[in-house]
Amino acid sequence: MRNRYILFCILSLFFAGICYLVTLDLICSGIVLLLFICFFLLISKKLNIYFDECSRFHETYHFINSFLISLSVKGSIIEAIDASKISMSDKFNECLNGLNEMNENEKLNYLKSYFNFRIYEVFLNIVTLWQDQGGDIIDYSYFLINEAKNNEEYLIACERINKRKIIEFSSLWILSLTILIILRFSLYQFYNKISSQLFFKIAIIGFYVIILLSLLILVNKMTEMKLKGNCEYVTKK
Repeated sequence: MRNRYILFCILSLFFAGICYLVTLDLICSGIVLLLFICFFLLISKKLNIYFDECSRFHETYHFINSFLISLSVKGSIIEAIDASKISMSDKFNECLNGLNEMNENEKLNYLKSYFNFRIYEVFLNIVTLWQDQGGDIIDYSYFLINEAKNNEEYLIACERINKRKIIEFSSLWILSLTILIILRFSLYQFYNKISSQLFFKIAIIGFYVIILLSLLILVNKMTEMKLKGNCEYVTKK
């Protein structure tokens, strides 16, 4: 999250710097800088929720898979939990380490607050059924594993598409800014005549507003992903 805020600051300074290079006006550049800072502050909460939920679902999928395989082999819930936590994040292990006073069932139930997806509730019901009736846990969880796998593949595919959209978006606007800079220096005399005009500065600010609007549309499209099946929405509005 800290790296994300640093990136936002760098981008804001970058766009403000380009604005100054084109207009040679500190006030105009300051307005652009303020616009981008306000915009990034506005979307930061949405992006934080989006990235947190995506990361949390990846963890949910890996925990369920690892737990079920370990439980099938070892036949012990506590050993399955210990085996599953090895590949989990530090945040998860920190949460789990705070539950040392609880028994294995209480730990699994408490983790509902961490794995905030309905698919985890289905997982808990299957574990309870296995405890009551015995048998092969893999047989009980066959459809759950397939559903979780489908959601994981769907999420990975959406993340891949989002990365491609970000690259395309960045390439388009970097090209536009590059053309603007080239015109600034290739049409030097013309720029000297219009650079002091108010309409020119308003037009440049309008250009950056269009960038922000297109970026807002991109962010909204990226964070509208939904996990299919028994899972909740990845993002909360």
